[in-house]
Amino acid sequence: MSEGRSEYKIDGRGAADLRAQMKALAASYASEWDFSEQDPDVGSVIAMIFAGQMEGNIRRLNRVLGKLHTEFVNMLALSPQPARPARGVIVLALAADTVSGADLPAGTKLLGYRDESDTPLIFETVADLHVTDARLRDLIGVFPAGGGVISYMGGAHRVRLVGEDAGEDIAAAERFAPFRLFDSSGGEDISRNALVFYHKSLFDLAVGGAISAFLHTGGLGDETRFCDRNRYRWSCLTESGLRPLAAAAGPDGSVTLAPDEDTAKIERGGVMYSAIVLEAAAPVRESVELLSAGFSSSCRDAVPSFVTHNADDMDPAAFMPFGPAASLYDECYIGGDSVFSKQNAVITIDFHLSFREKLVTFTPESENGDLKIIKRRPAVVSLEPAHTAAERVTAEYFNGTGWRRLLCSFDISVLFAGGKAGQISFDFSCPPDWQPLTVGGHNGRCLRLRVTQADNCYLQPCVHNMPLVTDMRLSYRFPGGWQPPDRLERVSGTAVTDLTDRVTRRENFTAFAPSPYGRGELYLGFDRRFTGAPVSLLFDIERGACSQKSSLDFAYSTPAGFKPLHLIDNIGDLSGPGTLQFIPPPDWAQREVEGARRYWLRLADKNNAFEAADAFKPLLSGITLNAVEVLNIETMPPESYFIDAARPNMSFPLPAGSIVSAEIFVNEYGLHSSAAMRRLAVERPADVRMSVNTAGEIGEFFVRWEEVENFAASGPADRHYRIDRTQNRVIFGDGVTVPAPRAGTDEAFTVAARRSRGAEGNLPPGSVTESLGRLIHIDSVTNPLATWAGSDMENAERTRARGANIICSQNRLRSAADFLRETRLYSDTVADAACLAGVDKYGRPAGRMIHIAVLTKDYHTGALGFAALREGLEKRVLAKCDAMVSREMLSISEPVYVELSVAALAEIPDEHAAFTARRAITDALRAFISPLTADGGAQWTIGVLPTEMQIRLLLHSLHIPANIRHIVTTARFADDSGFHECSLSELRPGPFMIGVSGQHAVHLARSQRGGSSC
Repeated sequence: MSEGRSEYKIDGRGAADLRAQMKALAASYASEWDFSEQDPDVGSVIAMIFAGQMEGNIRRLNRVLGKLHTEFVNMLALSPQPARPARGVIVLALAADTVSGADLPAGTKLLGYRDESDTPLIFETVADLHVTDARLRDLIGVFPAGGGVISYMGGAHRVRLVGEDAGEDIAAAERFAPFRLFDSSGGEDISRNALVFYHKSLFDLAVGGAISAFLHTGGLGDETRFCDRNRYRWSCLTESGLRPLAAAAGPDGSVTLAPDEDTAKIERGGVMYSAIVLEAAAPVRESVELLSAGFSSSCRDAVPSFVTHNADDMDPAAFMPFGPAASLYDECYIGGDSVFSKQNAVITIDFHLSFREKLVTFTPESENGDLKIIKRRPAVVSLEPAHTAAERVTAEYFNGTGWRRLLCSFDISVLFAGGKAGQISFDFSCPPDWQPLTVGGHNGRCLRLRVTQADNCYLQPCVHNMPLVTDMRLSYRFPGGWQPPDRLERVSGTAVTDLTDRVTRRENFTAFAPSPYGRGELYLGFDRRFTGAPVSLLFDIERGACSQKSSLDFAYSTPAGFKPLHLIDNIGDLSGPGTLQFIPPPDWAQREVEGARRYWLRLADKNNAFEAADAFKPLLSGITLNAVEVLNIETMPPESYFIDAARPNMSFPLPAGSIVSAEIFVNEYGLHSSAAMRRLAVERPADVRMSVNTAGEIGEFFVRWEEVENFAASGPADRHYRIDRTQNRVIFGDGVTVPAPRAGTDEAFTVAARRSRGAEGNLPPGSVTESLGRLIHIDSVTNPLATWAGSDMENAERTRARGANIICSQNRLRSAADFLRETRLYSDTVADAACLAGVDKYGRPAGRMIHIAVLTKDYHTGALGFAALREGLEKRVLAKCDAMVSREMLSISEPVYVELSVAALAEIPDEHAAFTARRAITDALRAFISPLTADGGAQWTIGVLPTEMQIRLLLHSLHIPANIRHIVTTARFADDSGFHECSLSELRPGPFMIGVSGQHAVHLARSQRGGSSC
């Protein structure tokens, strides 16, 4: 800007604009005339001459001296806009071991310091707050689309199925960690849907066994769904934990399961069970009802686990059950717990039977001693040997008290007497009272074969014809229908339900159910009730890319469910940080959510705006209790003013500088009848101060007056005043066309001024740490976020520019240039703006939408600065728009920030230049890419991004001891479909994009040629 001249144009039109405007007007007002610049007629020539002359007049008007410009604008009776106080959020903590809560009234004064030598800045709380000692203990997110539950913090855990290691649990974090709201991909799902079937013996299988399951749904052929591994998975409990089972479709809709490891037992309620698990492998979309659940199992060709004869172990592959010689009451134990535990099953024993003879006779020594009498005869005596075998055998089992006989498919008592050899097979029904015992160091259920008759077994010489058993196999089957499980548990979400009674009574039951949640929800669990009101929570949400109109439902827990929570304040559409303030309801009570019993608050995605997979999910960086908003405002004590003689346009000095606003009550006692004063007090109670004596008479009557920028639109009935902030004076009207206070002996009016230090109030985090007075029971005060959006009073240059804008646009916003000027002049925190019609934030067609993107000077601190000015800017723009522009048609947002990250490869002459080169390159990149200049002005126009060629030229122009050999620039940005990343050269810039510096990497290599400077 040249000295003494304004950089703001009163009229921004050029000759081309004027010609285009005339052409448009000609088409409307003189349709028979064709205005043409290429083939002009006489009228067109005159019009183009006029446009050229008018352009010169506009140029001279725009170059008017600043003083004349000021006088010109003064005709509008403008006064500078007040400073805007910085906003912030402070968090308080109670002193430990004192009280359960403390009240902090609105208007409490706190002190902030930029540094120790500065004069403290005063901040006032904007609302009442109850500081509580309650703590946020649990955070649970639910997602109906995926049926998932994520525990971000607290005690909710994933249900551990039988046989799962403790390390397989997905446990919630003990402390808060940032996460994306309503994003099911942002954590481990702790929910699961499963059925756990228990049986005392049916599921005891060795490798080679099979289990058949029939889950009757009532649907024709629908049971085959349980064989689909994409929908369900089967597993069983083994010694090494829960292991998957291969599932195949069997006849009649059954499922055949084959383990690849021996199954194991687990204790439940003092009883040992084997377990089979059926778990949903995908989110459950619809409820699955089972009319019944039955199981059967079978095993073919299992080998005995042990064989003993008396106390001697024998080889199960080939053994002589009673040894090589018969002896009465010899015992053989055949172990097979996995088969003999199948109660009521039909057990088959197959083996090959053969016999071996052995001659048992006297030894020479025994013969000499035992046959003395016979040897008296001179002749030799020859003895005929006897014959014996295991002539009768009993098959028995142990029932816990004693041995009982097994009833086999045929009489096996004479099976080993030697009359039959070959392949033998017999069956028996497995007794339900068969119990394990310890035999020869082995434990388990076993079959005992005992010799009860063996004639001649003690005679000698004697031939013993003894059985040899080879290739013994144990099998079982359940021929009598499907057996219900002994115990059944259902896991749904994080809840475990015992369904044993229902399955025992053969009643139908819900096996799998879809998520009970109908929308995305976030549950906040507190360890105790809040003892006072109101309470407030700070939601620290990063700058969002949400373009969808999202809204939240808030609810609280009661014994009967959740009820709507009425808020004092709202965190809005999750586009930025905010406080949630409410009065705790009297029926707020503990309730169990996903296994955690707490006092709950619930945030729900009301319109399912975040349910779509491509919807942007805002990042929640923190939730903090005992937070309240503050303003860099100091409210001065009311001052009383007296008037000796009333005059037109009276002005009075205000009691402070940097005035933001003033609350002025004017004495109107005696101007109205008693009835009129009482009626006004009822209609406008906040704007009337009235006192009544004991007799019911009105003693004083003050009415609040309203500040206006000028009196151009004020009338005799309007209670208006002006504030001249350059002189710190309040100015009233002439008393005729605009009312003014009256003279008298009593107070004429009172003034309670509020002042602010504007941009000085923008402090970093941790700067507001003290109170002006003593806060009882409060241990600490701090601002976790920087205070934001403070701006100074409008200076003369900006006031002139605003006036020029009013003249140029006739105080009505019609063109994009009008919208831009109004936006840029709204606050000195606005660094740049862009405006387009018919598109959304990302440049996509959007009908009649008018979109304005605003870059604030404090954009790097987050979205708070923008959030603070958006509402006020929106009101001002809508007030000056045409009537056809509705609130729904206007969208004001931040630009689309594109994070540009540069990776550079540079050669240096030696390692001593490494630090200097790396720092110089990084600093240059940050300064060049930054959207703002060092003094806070706009360096890049919104919609324009640095190119890779510009970045390359920048780096090659640096005077550093390095050669830049190669660079790669990556662009990363977020829109309402999530994050996107690509090279800068591949990025298609949008109209509202602007670059910000990302993470730069400088890779250095030693130059082989000694290096050179670029």
